[in-house]
Amino acid sequence: MAKKIYVGNMSYNTSEAELRELFAQFGTVLSANI
Repeated sequence: MAKKIYVGNMSYNTSEAELRELFAQFGTVLSANI
């Protein structure tokens, strides 16, 4: 079951790879879009 979350107030230097790495501890990340 796919879920979407919105993460605001991020640094302009944040990369999709960093988001994936951060949220991977909670489960599989299928997509990370900035």
